[in-house]
Amino acid sequence: MRRRPPRAHCPGRTAHGLEPHGQAEGSQSPQRPRRHTSGRAAWQGLAALLAFTLPADGNGPTTSLLLRQIGDLRAEGYLADDYPLGIETCGLEYGNQSAVVENAIADNIPLPVAALVTQDTDLREAILECVAQADQVARALDRLHTELRRSAGGEALPRDKGERPGQRLLHAVDDRMRRLLAGLRHVEGDLDLLERGREAWELTLWQAAHREADQLLAATPPRAVIGRVIKENNKETMHRSGRAEAWFRTALREALPRAAEARQTTGTAA
Repeated sequence: MRRRPPRAHCPGRTAHGLEPHGQAEGSQSPQRPRRHTSGRAAWQGLAALLAFTLPADGNGPTTSLLLRQIGDLRAEGYLADDYPLGIETCGLEYGNQSAVVENAIADNIPLPVAALVTQDTDLREAILECVAQADQVARALDRLHTELRRSAGGEALPRDKGERPGQRLLHAVDDRMRRLLAGLRHVEGDLDLLERGREAWELTLWQAAHREADQLLAATPPRAVIGRVIKENNKETMHRSGRAEAWFRTALREALPRAAEARQTTGTAA
């Protein structure tokens, strides 16, 4: 059960003179939420939820004003860092010309209150980097998959066809990200603890990515070792499984530097 903020400390008020429904007093400027890509978990949209820079004219897409209010309550001491805040998201996916509704989506995630304080950039930037790393690794896996298919004589999967290894990776680490967000509530300015959390997250991604990559490589036929030449934009390019694997491992080390260093320190092969 979630606890409600202590109302006795701030009766009848909201942050920045905003009414509870999120409209500024006397303001006629419409504000819209930032868009979230359908099919992605709520934590994958944290770059939008934690985007606190308003457009210069105060009009247009912006993050939730409710989250701004909660951040101000924390900054003013009404909420503790370890307050068990949960974010529930819901939305509609529109179809052709936004004339029809194709899908309804809903999700909920834990979120450290301190990440909503505009002055606390360390925690917020760490969270956003963790999200970005998951996307980077997922894209690297998808590219590895594409290169292996080309090396074996196939073609890249169309964007709307088939299951992609990047999607499987994001699903595999979903629970760990939610646990990370819940755990970061207890950082309370401890940068060493924050750094350990980031390293643990990178190791999670590293292990999940290698599991997926190993499955892709094991399923690749022997002819991919020899590879083939593909002419693209009047330029011939050699596609081989060995080259694709080397690129993937380099991309993984660049995306997850803490995990790469930790593995090197312990003498574990990449």
